[in-house]
Amino acid sequence: MDVSRPLGETVHGYREEDYFAVKTTRWYEMKTTEAGLLPQREEGIEKVQWFALEEAIGFLGYPVLRSLLRRSSDIICR
Repeated sequence: MDVSRPLGETVHGYREEDYFAVKTTRWYEMKTTEAGLLPQREEGIEKVQWFALEEAIGFLGYPVLRSLLRRSSDIICR
């Protein structure tokens, strides 16, 4: 896996027991020669699958993530 370049950051908040947490996530373009994908089960990810960009955007539940993918589409789809 090769980390090529940054795509941007997102910030979101969530309740953690008795306090409200704020998390910043940094997103990167990554490249691999591997065709297979492995779910990260310890994070609760059970299935992984490749999708066309517009289809993937349609699955996202958060507007900030849809915006990030749209802004990054020229990098992702080249």
